[in-house]
Amino acid sequence: MERRPRELPDAPEGEPILIDFEGRSLSAKAGEPVAVTLLAHGVDIASRSIKYHRPRGAFCLAGTCGQCWMRLSDVQNRPACTTPAVDGLTVQRQNAFPTADNDVLRAADYVFQEGIDHNRLGTTHVSAMNVLIGSTARQLAGLGVLTEKPASRAPPIPALSLDVLVIGGGPAGIEAALASQARGRSTLLVDARPALGGHLSTGLFDDEPELVGLVDRGSRELPEANIWLRSVAAAVYRDGDGTPTVLIDRHRGTPSEGLALLRPKAIVIATGGYEVTPLFANDDLPGHYGARALAKLVLKHGVLPGKRVAVLDPGTGRRAGAWLHRRLRALGIDTIRLVEVDAIEEPGVRAFRRVIEAKGRDRIKSIVHAGPNAKRETEKVDVVASAYPVSPAYELAVQAGCSVVHRAGLGGFVVVVEQGTQRTKMADIFAAGDVTGGLTPEEARRQGAIAGAAAAEVA
Repeated sequence: MERRPRELPDAPEGEPILIDFEGRSLSAKAGEPVAVTLLAHGVDIASRSIKYHRPRGAFCLAGTCGQCWMRLSDVQNRPACTTPAVDGLTVQRQNAFPTADNDVLRAADYVFQEGIDHNRLGTTHVSAMNVLIGSTARQLAGLGVLTEKPASRAPPIPALSLDVLVIGGGPAGIEAALASQARGRSTLLVDARPALGGHLSTGLFDDEPELVGLVDRGSRELPEANIWLRSVAAAVYRDGDGTPTVLIDRHRGTPSEGLALLRPKAIVIATGGYEVTPLFANDDLPGHYGARALAKLVLKHGVLPGKRVAVLDPGTGRRAGAWLHRRLRALGIDTIRLVEVDAIEEPGVRAFRRVIEAKGRDRIKSIVHAGPNAKRETEKVDVVASAYPVSPAYELAVQAGCSVVHRAGLGGFVVVVEQGTQRTKMADIFAAGDVTGGLTPEEARRQGAIAGAAAAEVA
């Protein structure tokens, strides 16, 4: 297969296939995420924002930010970053007219520079204008057009009982499942992603054998039937007898896709966190990625979506920014790292720098940053990676009745746990990893092992 425009020379091999992207035939590798295929061919704009139709690009590559939802084989609102490419797949972007590359509705971003006043919209003195505004607003509301495929009858929802349910397949979740299984408990691990590992699968930690070995160990020691991938824990509640019940949307995008009700005696919540962006002007332009996302794109898929990279690092003691900077430079990629606090002097590192603005029309072309003296400097970069603390994915824990507390330095609301057991406010629910605050992979592993052992005792 001929190398694609943004593919690195040592990109991993794959089975060559073709997908149809808005009438164009694009080469792809079987199984790679559709978003990776598009970025390899130089397609930066994945969607348009709902209100102002600003260009949007893939940011998290984990299916959580919603910026790369597309119409895939006539099914609306599918995340291109987690949907595998298959031969003959049709791909269309949404929410744009006439095309996502040239969207005339982007005019809203310029016409309503002070924002849209929803209370006064459609209240002019001209009735015909009000009718036009109303019909246009209805046309623009929502995202995507319903599929024309006939709905199939939903299969019966099975209900399964088990000892321990682990939600999340990152380092904390894998350790929790292994610890529970080692104590003889029936254990099921569910994860929304297509493979185990969480942020260990980004390539950032490939030179740390213990962390890489954990993913291999989980795949090897946990029975295949006890790992549900592409499976989302959609809701949790308690039945009349008080037993927690979890609704799982399992095996998304596969022939065995469907719902299941699980009734575990104990739950370990290891749902991780969401990559976030620091606040600066035009931080939503394509070309801005989470650090984990860019690592996965470059280190795992061999696709570099630009020529020069800026890694933004708050310098809070977490290592993702430093690791990504060094790994990219080791590959010969022109990379700088802007740290908000003091930093160890090394090539490409600038201390006490905060980004003020990104510049560009349809993608990032440069950034403006400033130091303690407020003097602004412009840096020509076309890729930005934000290595900020992830925002804990606490929503399921709150549904389950667990307590959360806001910790700005840890990324947002974190699940409150008891030290030594990882037990939450609920006696049969435990939490570990990023969901309890921004942690290193080693700390997440330690918490996961404790939580899994404690959950096994309850079960």
